[in-house]
Amino acid sequence: MERLKLLGLVTVFFTNLLILSTFFAQSAAAAWEMNTDRPGMDIIEAAKPGVQYSGSPFWISKDVEAFVALQICEDACKKRTDCKAFTYVKPGVQGKDGRCWLKRSVPKAVTNTCCTSGIVRPETKADYCNNYALKAVEAYLNNINWKCGYGGARWHGNYKVHYDWCMKVPQSAADSEMKERQDSLDQCLKPSTSGDLEAFDWCWEKDATNTTITFYPIIKNGPTKWASEKEGYYKIGLGFGTVLTEKKYVLPKFPYFFLGPHETHRLDGFQLPYHDENEYMVENIWMLWHPEDINIGNNGHSGLKGVYKGKSFSTNKTLSDKQCK
Repeated sequence: MERLKLLGLVTVFFTNLLILSTFFAQSAAAAWEMNTDRPGMDIIEAAKPGVQYSGSPFWISKDVEAFVALQICEDACKKRTDCKAFTYVKPGVQGKDGRCWLKRSVPKAVTNTCCTSGIVRPETKADYCNNYALKAVEAYLNNINWKCGYGGARWHGNYKVHYDWCMKVPQSAADSEMKERQDSLDQCLKPSTSGDLEAFDWCWEKDATNTTITFYPIIKNGPTKWASEKEGYYKIGLGFGTVLTEKKYVLPKFPYFFLGPHETHRLDGFQLPYHDENEYMVENIWMLWHPEDINIGNNGHSGLKGVYKGKSFSTNKTLSDKQCK
């Protein structure tokens, strides 16, 4: 899965901004405080029996994508009027899973790679302007990522400039500016299903030790943007030896899945053990379905079927051309 692709777009200095893509590269930018701990002022409360993510602190499985885990932690704070901030501790620090700490106040920020934090209910103007500046940079990155085309003084990625401006003006002025920015993005990014998703191609790659091989489907969009409010799915079917295995993946709804006109994107892959003498059956390698696609049931085949020994992926030109670039 491709992550942090948007970081290369930022050429000016800003601090405490976390950009994570959940599932796809063309994904929403999210404003959190990366590599930041806010220790102390914890809400300590037992979990409710049978209620996931209740109490404080609570665990979030290491298998949950980082972006999703952070959203779960933030949402847990938003649901409580006594929660002002949160800190998410990465998996492997306090246990094998991630851990969400809810805060009754806004503790001082401390730089630490263990954690990501966020302020939900600012207590001071500095807290408020920190959030304002993070959201302004978030909007700037989404403006670029979704090709909205907005320009001018409002649309830049300099955290410090946004923060300093906010500290000098009344909060009402910053609120108004934030609303104008969000209204512009809402207009640009309103859901659209006029695209035409296509099962376009696939590629493969082996790991550095030659012990696994991963097959990746590639999706292509039609002439207009794709941003749907509904989920779809794609399915990979591969044979290892004589056993055909299918694996189904969800296509998330907008904004976690977005494609511009005629864009292609390599999706998540399906990994199998690799050996030169292993046999791999490529048969109906993947299928695409989405309820809002123009061509519903646009199921695609790989265009290349058969049973191949592992070494064929290096010696057979037809297969070697399918190697991921």
